[in-house]
Amino acid sequence: MNNVMRKLALGSLMALEAAAASAAEVTVNYIDSDKFSDLPSGGERGEAMRGIAAHFEKLAAKLPAAYKLRIDVQDVDMAGSEQPSGARTDMRVTTRGEWPRINLRYALENNGQVVSEADAELRDTAFLDRPNRYMPSDIVRYEKRMIDNWFEKTLVPLASR
Repeated sequence: MNNVMRKLALGSLMALEAAAASAAEVTVNYIDSDKFSDLPSGGERGEAMRGIAAHFEKLAAKLPAAYKLRIDVQDVDMAGSEQPSGARTDMRVTTRGEWPRINLRYALENNGQVVSEADAELRDTAFLDRPNRYMPSDIVRYEKRMIDNWFEKTLVPLASR
């Protein structure tokens, strides 16, 4: 039984390495993040920023390995707003009028040649009306879905030309 577990673990590790080797290189920079419109306070601020950056890195697996993607996040306005609570952290309350928004500048290169470079404003005004596959405990679940939609509509077609 122990041998079977080792083989499964080794197979999983090899699959992860293969996926990483076939993914585009991604760099995510936060420009003047202390001036962003709305990020959580305290430790959740770093968690939100890491979650967004990690999500771009995960999506890079959809781009060929020869590609490089640079994302400069210029502003984040998360879905909802923080409301004071008696707990250690404030509570985020989501309403229809407070949809997620991310302003960014991106550059997509293929073998050193710029394929596309532009500013983008991601927003999801109907974020409460659509199903969300991300866990309710994920503090950037609405932002991730918004990034997914933008990535599929903008970057994936550029990389498949």
